[in-house]
Amino acid sequence: MANLSKKLTSEIKSIIDRMLDQYEIEKYAIRVENDASGDEAIFVELWYRLDAREFDPSVIGAVQTAVSRMLQEHDEVRFPYIRHHLPEGQKVKAA
Repeated sequence: MANLSKKLTSEIKSIIDRMLDQYEIEKYAIRVENDASGDEAIFVELWYRLDAREFDPSVIGAVQTAVSRMLQEHDEVRFPYIRHHLPEGQKVKAA
């Protein structure tokens, strides 16, 4: 299983930092593993700090799209799964 390059890891973090700058991300985890189908995939996990402001779930799709496009531009074929871990009690904006 091939690791993700430092360049792509850095670009993923850059996209996340830019698009989610209104939220405080406590921790990142970016790794390559097999998904449920047995295919190699990129797993990105984000843990947020509790915030008095509501979390806007519309950013989830936007971040997924931006990361996917960047990876495609670099001919990366592995799918990125991005998981957002919100803290207990975090308010979420209604869709």
